[in-house]
Amino acid sequence: MEIFLSMKASLAFILTLALGSSVSAAWDLNDVSYLMPLPTHVGGDNLMGIHTPGRSGPLLNPAFLGTIPPLTPVMNEGDIAASLRVIAVRVDPCFPLPTPQSCQKQIRLVWQPIEPGFRGRVQSVDAALHSFYVLEDQEFSSLLKDLETWKKIHQLQTAGLPLQIHPAWAQQADKSPALLAFNDIVKKYAGPANISRVTVMVVRGGGDMYDFSGGNGG
Repeated sequence: MEIFLSMKASLAFILTLALGSSVSAAWDLNDVSYLMPLPTHVGGDNLMGIHTPGRSGPLLNPAFLGTIPPLTPVMNEGDIAASLRVIAVRVDPCFPLPTPQSCQKQIRLVWQPIEPGFRGRVQSVDAALHSFYVLEDQEFSSLLKDLETWKKIHQLQTAGLPLQIHPAWAQQADKSPALLAFNDIVKKYAGPANISRVTVMVVRGGGDMYDFSGGNGG
């Protein structure tokens, strides 16, 4: 799964924060990539879905699903729309578009359908969408400040930790107040007003074949 596209970008992000931020707490892997918890039940959970209101509208236009092949052969479009959740968020200071020398500041959302699995435990389906939202310099700086404040309020320590389900909600999962506050930050900066592209990974066959595609807009 292509959640994390560039280790170089991660290092650049950490260096940017170290040199340009007034935060005394260290920024690390879990400050760049935020892995969400799986909820206890499908439905009634607090993970963000495609109808979640973001900047100037839903985070992802539901009509988009009608323009791509079904993500999985065992789910129809309605099932996928109802079960898609944001399972990771990536903050990227330098995505190499239009060129590596002139890159974009972005917030990216990784989506997967979720479903009941073994013994009723929720699991993610091995198919995904990635949505990309471009931020201007001032917007990106504002995003970093919001994340700094969020981290202080919830007294989070992430320095030196390996990438994992984020420590902010590792114990309370989708019921965590920290997750709800984080979602509010994402919704402030991502939406139809600034979505730039969506990439798709479709699962086929017996779950061991994949198709990849992508395009500009959302």
